[in-house]
Amino acid sequence: MSTWTLVPPLKAAFVQLDAEFPNRDRTTDGAKGDDEHAARVSSHNPDETGNPEFSDKDGINEVRAIDIDKDLRHATVTAEQVVQLWVKQCRAGLMPWIRYMIFNGRIWHVRDGYTTRVYTGSNKHTDHIHITSAFNQASDNLTTADYFLRYLRPSVPKPPTKPQILEVDGILGPKTISRWQQVMGTPVDGKIDSKDSALVRAVQKKLRIVDYRLQIDGEGIRQDGHRTRTIEALQRYLKCPVDGFLSVPTSRTIVALQRRLNENRF
Repeated sequence: MSTWTLVPPLKAAFVQLDAEFPNRDRTTDGAKGDDEHAARVSSHNPDETGNPEFSDKDGINEVRAIDIDKDLRHATVTAEQVVQLWVKQCRAGLMPWIRYMIFNGRIWHVRDGYTTRVYTGSNKHTDHIHITSAFNQASDNLTTADYFLRYLRPSVPKPPTKPQILEVDGILGPKTISRWQQVMGTPVDGKIDSKDSALVRAVQKKLRIVDYRLQIDGEGIRQDGHRTRTIEALQRYLKCPVDGFLSVPTSRTIVALQRRLNENRF
């Protein structure tokens, strides 16, 4: 398989940047990695024929990383402003298809809630912005990614960057589930599927820090009085009394969860 394709949300980044900054420098733009990238693990490598960070083995040879030249050739907008706009939107759960970004010696990763961290790699990405997309099928298929570049225009009001505060009521309802999905970077629909939920899988991976034997099966988070090992791990993680149940009609565990989600973290 010699051909490859860039996942749609990253294609959208180039399209929207070109529309907003038509004179921008494209010298360091890129997607598929060179020989140096091919020799190591990188999302610049196609996931079926290369050495990628993630492969879904779906038969589509996908690249999940791009580089964007920092020189926008714009009178007032800089690459730093673009990055900070995207960081705010990621933290607000509005760009869940971004797994991490690197620019000018810093990294913002979904696993840290997009907290600014020092990037310790050898390439500090001083001449370009690096974006790696999320490792899930929903992001791979997303064709409506919005990069919010219009909000850098002086005449357009800035978007809200803080999500609406959840009511701390102990009920695992659609609003709480939606916020949890945003924070975990999974598709947002306000529902937890009874089987193989993307949200539950993401949560279970996190919960392995308190129960390393926890099975990653996408099941076991439900507020219906049934005991599950995933709920036990969730209670340990949230430092709540551990009984394996999410009580009805309200749960102390969900109260603790909602308070964390209102801080835009899990």
